[in-house]
Amino acid sequence: MSVRQCTSTVAKFYDGKSVFVTGATGFVGKAFTRIRKEKPQALTKIIPVAGDLALPNLGIERHDEETILQNVAVVFNMAASINFTAPLQHNFKLNVEGTEKMLDLSRRIRGLEGFVHFSTAFCNYNLQVSEEVVYPPPARWEDVYKFLENNRNGKELKKLLIMPALAEPMAGWIDNWQGSIALLTASANGRLSGILGADHNISDLVPVDYVANMAIIVATKCTKYVKSLALLATLRKATQPFTGRSWQFRSERAQELIRSLPPADRRLFPCDTTHIHWRPYLAACFRGVQKHLVRKQK
Repeated sequence: MSVRQCTSTVAKFYDGKSVFVTGATGFVGKAFTRIRKEKPQALTKIIPVAGDLALPNLGIERHDEETILQNVAVVFNMAASINFTAPLQHNFKLNVEGTEKMLDLSRRIRGLEGFVHFSTAFCNYNLQVSEEVVYPPPARWEDVYKFLENNRNGKELKKLLIMPALAEPMAGWIDNWQGSIALLTASANGRLSGILGADHNISDLVPVDYVANMAIIVATKCTKYVKSLALLATLRKATQPFTGRSWQFRSERAQELIRSLPPADRRLFPCDTTHIHWRPYLAACFRGVQKHLVRKQK
């Protein structure tokens, strides 16, 4: 189906445009580029950049940078570290400094129409209810940088879960053991006896293709297998702050955006989690784990 025959306003927005994607080799990035293959009428061209965004040149070659500056219409910045047990210096360099450099680059893009930044919903973990607003940082990033520079040899500072795909590129698709899927799989096969939590807590799970679909829509409105119990214990400890309580994430604006879409866009870019049938979805998740992770390791 050509874009001229498609009634999707979202697909028409991208007709003839190029988009710039960072983090294209990550979990969400792969889902994003796979959607490009499944829906060629939606995204005309993706310029992926696989490099260290903390580098002075963002890992971008000079000729690629010039291509970006002259041709890109929308930037999707999803390169980030979501390893909560990694040294804070590493996460700060990639998540803070990398994002700052991406913003600097994007300001120089001549025909930029949108900049979409990806971030974990748990940036404001201390809040019981998170609104759809930009919260002020708890400290100036310059002060955090100085603190990290002065504590390079200290111990690691101790301190979302995105789930497999619901439908695209196939039901249950997944390519790594990060997030909640390792714990869910270990619990399902009897290797993990329990996880700290409460039966009234709400699990904050979102299929990765829904994340990619929502990002695609939003831009148009801008003007290794767990085998050891020791590793399981480490993972359970790292995720304990997220399994032991519930949060409320306000999404009135996102829901309003979904309601404003014509039927063709709702079918082409599903992202309303209220329509998910969770029991068959989770069954597909475990089938995906068996197909995409377990069998590859045997």
